[in-house]
Amino acid sequence: MWCPFTLEQKIDFAGTPPAYMESSFCLMELGAAWAQGSKSIAIVVPPINYDTVTKTLGLRQAWKITDKPGLIDLREMIENNLPNLEARTEHDWDDKRMRWAVDLKKLLPKLQQATKIDADEHAEVLANLRERDAEVERLETALAAEQDRYAELEKLKDKQEVKALEKKRPGSKALQDEFDELMEAVSESKPKAARAVLRHLIADHFDRAGAIDWYSNREEFEDAVKYGLISNEGGDRVEWERAKLRPFRDALAAVQGFLDSDDGAKWREQQEPNVPTDADDLEFWEYHFDW
Repeated sequence: MWCPFTLEQKIDFAGTPPAYMESSFCLMELGAAWAQGSKSIAIVVPPINYDTVTKTLGLRQAWKITDKPGLIDLREMIENNLPNLEARTEHDWDDKRMRWAVDLKKLLPKLQQATKIDADEHAEVLANLRERDAEVERLETALAAEQDRYAELEKLKDKQEVKALEKKRPGSKALQDEFDELMEAVSESKPKAARAVLRHLIADHFDRAGAIDWYSNREEFEDAVKYGLISNEGGDRVEWERAKLRPFRDALAAVQGFLDSDDGAKWREQQEPNVPTDADDLEFWEYHFDW
């Protein structure tokens, strides 16, 4: 908005609310003021910022309308350049200035907003839209897949059929969950024995056991003999047929059965290269087993 004064010395005030920069008429008024040699000051109205006004309009002097001390400077500039104005008392000035500040807060949100943005902001908005569109498409695809899976699940009643379907889902943790359940069964069925004895039992189950080190682990293995885990006659033979060892033996066999299956092959493919996947290797048990 332009406010020309038809006095001897004229001052033009360029008010720049958001829509001002898009108005050809307003910009023509500004050009006319420059052509007449009028002194101009830009009044910067949010969300337009100071730099935008000074760089775009080429004005070095501007006042941000929300800057209260600037209103005093504006008054002084008007009084200095327009000496014939009707005088007002300081009390009148302070009263109007306070009311003006209150009204300004109510008026600013009602100003017409800009409808255009600069090229960089436009490009950024487009990039964000493309990114969101891609995310929406990904989510819609995932949702469709889940809806298909849910429809198939509704048709199933057998627990094993449900598990089989879940394993086919991309990114499913079903295979890892099944493996973890098998390893948990091994941990729950393990006999009460020292770590060295457990290592020997596992190695023996997979035909990898060596001779017992009776020198370093004599006490642990003597206890294993006392509790019927190792034969007193054979010296290192494991008593797999005893009731206390059968659950442990069966749990070890279940792990091996899983690894030998098609599901086990898929589980192996999902593991990182450094993860042991061969049950007949003690490194496998050192890595996965809760001792």
